[in-house]
Amino acid sequence: MAAADIAELDYGHHFWGEKHHGFHVLYENMKHGEETVNEIGQFIKERLAMEEEYGKMFTKSINRVTSFVTNGSRLETGWTLAKGTIELLAEIHIMLVKNLQDLAKEVTKYKEDLVKARKEAKQQDIIDAVNLMQTTTTCLQKSKETYFARCAELEKLRKEANVNPKEVSKMETKMSKSKEEYRAYVDKYETVRVDFEEKMEKACKMFQSHDRSHFAALQQFLLMYATHHQEAIIAAQQVSGQFRESLQQLSVDEIMAKFVRERSTGMERPQPAIFEEPSDSSGISEDDTQRQSGSVPSSSCSSGVVPSNPPPPAPTADGLLSLDPIDAWNENREIRVQPSPTASHSSDSTAGGAQALPAFSASVGGTATTGRQKLSLFLPKRKKTMSQSSGTEEHESTGGE
Repeated sequence: MAAADIAELDYGHHFWGEKHHGFHVLYENMKHGEETVNEIGQFIKERLAMEEEYGKMFTKSINRVTSFVTNGSRLETGWTLAKGTIELLAEIHIMLVKNLQDLAKEVTKYKEDLVKARKEAKQQDIIDAVNLMQTTTTCLQKSKETYFARCAELEKLRKEANVNPKEVSKMETKMSKSKEEYRAYVDKYETVRVDFEEKMEKACKMFQSHDRSHFAALQQFLLMYATHHQEAIIAAQQVSGQFRESLQQLSVDEIMAKFVRERSTGMERPQPAIFEEPSDSSGISEDDTQRQSGSVPSSSCSSGVVPSNPPPPAPTADGLLSLDPIDAWNENREIRVQPSPTASHSSDSTAGGAQALPAFSASVGGTATTGRQKLSLFLPKRKKTMSQSSGTEEHESTGGE
């Protein structure tokens, strides 16, 4: 800064004046400095309260992320990194809160010191010098006006005609008295002025020094706040950057592999099913199984199934005369037909069981008709599986023959 600019900042050149109010202006400015300190203190306290509330949110966030980790989240690795990051940010925030608390204490202490400095600045001798200067200046001005008024009256009186010499002498006496009074105030004013200027210069230097240090302190408070805040932001940015880099290094395959290791249910797939026979029934043939499990369809008139017996072997011509026709007839015809569960009551001839055919009473030798009857005994029989109605019709036809 140039010398001219420094001279412009010199309080000793700017706080004079006819009314001598410079000291009061400087003192009032000092009192307003306390209000400025109150503003800074209030700002820091409000900012501190906000940061403390923000710190509580950090605690809630840490607890929430911790629950994610302990509850076995699939993103456990990511939440672990997030928890560590939030804890670091919380520590940074705690340091910021501590620094702001210390700053608030310093502001409060400075305010107390400022009050003491203001009381010391209000020195009684300076105030007395200012008051005396103001009073002397007023008296000097009045004495001057009085003296000038007496001089004017005396001059006017001398210009009048037929004036009484006694009146002129009396006016001259008043004028001389006012002149002496005025001269005395001039001398007194000079003495007061010198003392006032000396003390005023000293006061201006004191106020200027105080204001310089005061505004420097206010600036330092704001700089400390800005520095603490900037340091917290820089540290938070570094932590956030490390968190981002750590997240980028996470492997999705590792997360999936961890899930497989923890929640795997096995690697054996289901085998195809194969039909197996019991170990004690290996001798049963496939035909027997089909015959035991299957059934021959019945006729349209009945759903009953007649168990089939194997047909007798066909007789040869050589043994026709040696067989007993009556026994063979009775044996082959005494086959009972099981009633069908769905047969109607109209088939009363077979409801109680199949009737035995009458025995053949003819002799071996006979007529042609008798010979045909003998041969019919040895013809191949009809299938044994038949309905109740078909069995009855065969019986009737045979009996008719």
